[in-house]
Amino acid sequence: MSKRPIQEEQLVSLVLESMGVLRFEDEVLPYLVETLHKFSQDVLAEAFDHSSHAGRKTSQASDVKLALVVRSLAGTTSSCEVD
Repeated sequence: MSKRPIQEEQLVSLVLESMGVLRFEDEVLPYLVETLHKFSQDVLAEAFDHSSHAGRKTSQASDVKLALVVRSLAGTTSSCEVD
């Protein structure tokens, strides 16, 4: 797992705290950061495919929403594997 800037781990920690998750092992934050990166990369790649198919060079929020719907229907929302 590559080392991510501490700001990302702090952001994830704040998100967890807002969800009421206050106790977790040290390895949780870098793992979640890496998983969020991979998930975002996959969703944005699919969103870019949708925008390209629509003849646009810039992805829009609707492309991201569609990518998330397609992933949900395909059952891939929870299968982000981190190397």
